[in-house]
Amino acid sequence: MFVTDQHSLEFWIRLRGRLATAFDEGRARLAEYRNKVLPATVNDAVLMRSRAASARTDALTLLTDLANLRLLMLSLDGQLAYASHSVNLPFLESQILCLRDAIDIYRSSVCGLPQRQTGEDDLTDYVRQYEALRNAGNGDFTANERLRLRDQCVSLRVLGREDGAAYEDQCRNFETDLDHLATSVQHLKATTLVAIDVPDNSVKALEGFGVRVVAKTPLGLPDASAGTADAVTPAGEELVPVAPPAVGDAVPADVQA
Repeated sequence: MFVTDQHSLEFWIRLRGRLATAFDEGRARLAEYRNKVLPATVNDAVLMRSRAASARTDALTLLTDLANLRLLMLSLDGQLAYASHSVNLPFLESQILCLRDAIDIYRSSVCGLPQRQTGEDDLTDYVRQYEALRNAGNGDFTANERLRLRDQCVSLRVLGREDGAAYEDQCRNFETDLDHLATSVQHLKATTLVAIDVPDNSVKALEGFGVRVVAKTPLGLPDASAGTADAVTPAGEELVPVAPPAVGDAVPADVQA
């Protein structure tokens, strides 16, 4: 079993995204080999056999590398989930999602609307004028004016600025809370340090992304290269508890007992 140096959660989360991209790209390349054929004739039989054998080796090597990469991703997912729960990140991120949804609901429904009262005032004015003309005789002007007023149509808004004022204030409060939560989450991701246990057959895959990996010290033996916890974790930063064994790890004998 091997272990990495300590890096921030933010580092590992970004690396996880790079691993996923590399896996998808490798799987697409591997799919091309499935039905790949090389035309050969008696004139170039030796050359084409050599090229086919080389391509076959490349395909099977890529297959093994992808399997090891996927195992690494699984191991990393489990250990990052454990580290994130240790500092309460999932709950904080769920609060952020909740606030964003609430802000979006308010903004898209009752915020930023025109006034509702304008249409209601116009309708009230038309009704007042019409009532005043009902007993004003039947002259041409009066009849035409009554007809004009009857033809007036006003759009009455169901929701308007008057209804959204309180929600706009709530939106501003939510946005302030959201900024504070986002800052807290970013701080935790940047300052929480994690060392990842790496399965033996995934060491090469992780080193390919520039991460230093060293052999893990057996249980019960001190690590001569390791200092105190303060030497590993900068002041003010949080050291995440040791995560459960990665996928493929053997369970210690004392735990099994």
